[in-house]
Amino acid sequence: MNVINSAISQNIHITTFKTPDYTEFFFSAQPLKNDTPSSALNRLAGAARERGAQMLALNVFGGLDSGANCGELLRESFGDPMFPVTWIKERSGTATRIAGIQAWGITGIQALPLIFEGKVLGVYFDAQNMRYCRLGGIIPPDTGATHGEQAAQVFQRMDTVLRMCDMHFGQVMRTWFFNHDLLDWYGAFNAARDAFFHQQKVYRDIVPASTGIEGGNPAGAALVADALAVMPRSRDVSVDMVPSPLQCAALDYGSSFSRATEIRAPGMRRLYISGTASVSPDGETQFEGDVAAQIKRT
Repeated sequence: MNVINSAISQNIHITTFKTPDYTEFFFSAQPLKNDTPSSALNRLAGAARERGAQMLALNVFGGLDSGANCGELLRESFGDPMFPVTWIKERSGTATRIAGIQAWGITGIQALPLIFEGKVLGVYFDAQNMRYCRLGGIIPPDTGATHGEQAAQVFQRMDTVLRMCDMHFGQVMRTWFFNHDLLDWYGAFNAARDAFFHQQKVYRDIVPASTGIEGGNPAGAALVADALAVMPRSRDVSVDMVPSPLQCAALDYGSSFSRATEIRAPGMRRLYISGTASVSPDGETQFEGDVAAQIKRT
């Protein structure tokens, strides 16, 4: 029997998914009033240690100067992290503060790191007749290239790292993109994604659910990306795209993501919902300035 519980401890929201074989933990931490980046990370690391959780991924959201010494801060809290870390910088709020932290951990199963060119860019593990691979902190190797070229490099790097654990990009079901000055080059990003998807024949299978929002990174790259891939290992496990009942498919207006994707396995259904704008069934943007109506539409 699978059980889901939720609790809040020290301003950390912790959702627990427990199966007979393993337990997953989803952490979402908000800073306390006097938190520093160090104390916020230490608090989350302590919560994971209390539960004996092996970290699978960490996402940190902070001000423009919050990631200046991110490597030192991470080692102080986690030792040498053997999991992918994505540090996103934003203009709002205090430059040196952390706005929030999200993390994924697990017990009962050993996850293995994927180390590419000396950096941990992913982890993978096998559970419930499927293989999971979580990638994070994927940046382009050439941060001096054009933004569109950097996006193409990121997609290629994702596929390269996935193949280190006998997977490939066609098995990616969810992506997250944090693009610096997003609106200035969103067209070039979409062109790079479309070209890669055609090359990898993604449109024949599962088009991932996705989030694409603005955010900087300590490396100064045009973008940083995360992904989740799933490889079923039996016929009773499936991964499918899920349409929105109130919106047209994003593919209908030329954007290469699905509204949601879902894993189905015995005793489990897990839905990954895309970030999306308030778009009508005919593909038009709706309810500009009306947040409540936008939420209802999406």
